[in-house]
Amino acid sequence: TSQGPMQGFMAPGDVRIWKGIPYAKPPVGDLRWEYPQAPAPFTEVYDATFDAPGCQQTCVLPPGNCPEFGISEDCLYLTVTAPAEPSSDPNGYPVFFWIHGGAFTQGLGNAPLYNGTGFAQHEVITVVINYRLGALGFLASLEMDGNYGLMDQQLAMKWTQQNIAAFGGNPNQVTIGGQSAGAMSVGSHVVMQSSKGLFHQAILESNCLGMPYHDRESANKNAKLSFEYLNCSPDDIACMRSKTPEEILDAQNNAVKLDRKTLFINFLPFAPMVDPKGPLPEQPLYALAKGDFASQVPMLGGSMQDEGQLFVHELFTTPMDWEAYDVTLDAVFGAHNARQIRKKYPADLIPGSTDARTAFNVLATDLIFYCPLRNVTRGYQAADR
Repeated sequence: TSQGPMQGFMAPGDVRIWKGIPYAKPPVGDLRWEYPQAPAPFTEVYDATFDAPGCQQTCVLPPGNCPEFGISEDCLYLTVTAPAEPSSDPNGYPVFFWIHGGAFTQGLGNAPLYNGTGFAQHEVITVVINYRLGALGFLASLEMDGNYGLMDQQLAMKWTQQNIAAFGGNPNQVTIGGQSAGAMSVGSHVVMQSSKGLFHQAILESNCLGMPYHDRESANKNAKLSFEYLNCSPDDIACMRSKTPEEILDAQNNAVKLDRKTLFINFLPFAPMVDPKGPLPEQPLYALAKGDFASQVPMLGGSMQDEGQLFVHELFTTPMDWEAYDVTLDAVFGAHNARQIRKKYPADLIPGSTDARTAFNVLATDLIFYCPLRNVTRGYQAADR
């Protein structure tokens, strides 16, 4: 590899695995809240059998999604899983580069859920990655660049382009894919000019396209609360760098409170930020829907029937009656819009239901997932003509 030789291992299922590969310098000390930097070359053979920790997080995801080998600020590692034998194609095997979900605050690449054995047995190489999460990955005061986790992903894609041929892969046949926050990340890279050429197909599953990304104002608001929580002055990055990862995680979990005036953006308090001067210049929903994006590549997108239920039940933990439903629509969308919405999504939308959250689930699914995906797909197709 460009870093030097690596020794992996043969795994059950007759596949080859290299794990714990550092694709960036540890983002600690002065590199905390800086864009990732390529690691130094190895001076001897690297033992790629390392069970890497997950990035700093409080994980409450279902089994198979959470770190099994601890968490650490030093977490920028990836895993490559490949067939046992070289490809009969002289160009190498196709490559699937996976970006995990978890609301940009949880999850990891080398989780049991993302074991690449099945792909390798069907002649596809997989690359799964960790990227910085939560406040360590996306905190953005006015003096900070933000989007560190997004740039981690991009550097891992560059690593793949430079090195995957050594593992038997075809660098000209890389598909990037993700689910939920991972799909939001994929959509970002399709839009970002700096990610152009690093992949050749894109898969976006359960992409929360209707969930707005942060702008400078909303990101700075959450950053200010985090700085204050840790007794640091606004934009005093040196003070924040003096805090332990555990203190940063504590602030991430407790500093930002739900603001019902900006309901949707608060589902993702630490997430990518749109900035005309930064790597992500526009909301992916708008850019994709109007065909204004950097990478015109084949794209596959999908949504599920009850995508909105998670959001609805997180906000409303007990059954909702018809009156509460009407009041909530007025509060969230404004009285004029709420009247129009009630015509399409009445509280008794689901026959026999006595809980208006069932109607809210349909509304949230359409609002956040299905309708934005339809609009993006139509815009994407129109741009391809």
